[in-house]
Amino acid sequence: MLGFVRTDNEALVSCLGDPQRAVAAYHELLRRGQGELSAIRSGLYHANPAVREGEI
Repeated sequence: MLGFVRTDNEALVSCLGDPQRAVAAYHELLRRGQGELSAIRSGLYHANPAVREGEI
C-alpha cells in the first residue's frame, strides 16, 4: 500500500518531510478520516523541520 514500509499514522506524518512521499502520505492521512486529523496536527510540532514545513 502506497509503497511505504509502515503505514501507521506516526510513520505517515514522518513522510510529510520527504518531498517524494509527502503528498501521498498527506492524502492517506486525510482519507482515514476525522480521527487522523490529530496525527496531522502532531506534525506541526515534529522534531524534523521538513515535516513541519510539509504540514503547511
